[in-house]
Amino acid sequence: MTTAIPWNSFPGPWHGRLHPKSGIRNPKSLAAFSLIEVTLAIMVVTIGILSVMTLFGTGLEQSARSTDQTYAILFAEEVMSGMRARADQGWTNLSANTVLPPIFSDVWLPAPPDIRATGLIRTNLFYRQDYPGVLQASYRYRLRVTTNEADTVKGITLEIWNSHFGAVSISNALIYYTEVFNTMN
Repeated sequence: MTTAIPWNSFPGPWHGRLHPKSGIRNPKSLAAFSLIEVTLAIMVVTIGILSVMTLFGTGLEQSARSTDQTYAILFAEEVMSGMRARADQGWTNLSANTVLPPIFSDVWLPAPPDIRATGLIRTNLFYRQDYPGVLQASYRYRLRVTTNEADTVKGITLEIWNSHFGAVSISNALIYYTEVFNTMN
């Protein structure tokens, strides 16, 4: 009659388990990581670090875009408020030839040029007083005033392109529009 011999009674490798009689671990189970495992771990860590580093560049780019857009919004709000004020002073003061005084003239040096509603694309460069010679912001803009046939409503359209370089098209413009109603009649 044959009896089964338990696996742990053989003198071979014990694959990380304790030897049944001596209580010593298999020496092969104490071995360090293989070269392939170390290489793969370094590759995974490198990919993770590179991914995080690309996020920094994207974050800085988004921050710059957000700052430019904030300046453009402030510029647009000042222009639209000035145009509404002109309309409040008199309906005929608001036309395609309207000229607004420089905006932010107390903050920017040199004082930016007048804002003109000629329908042509114009450029304003803004240098901060506290950073002489450093261009803080630049915009190209087109300001148009249109009137309906009954001369009761005037539409004011302001298109702004951040930066004074690059292509000018409607697809990359920030467009602001408001209507002013003739309350004088």
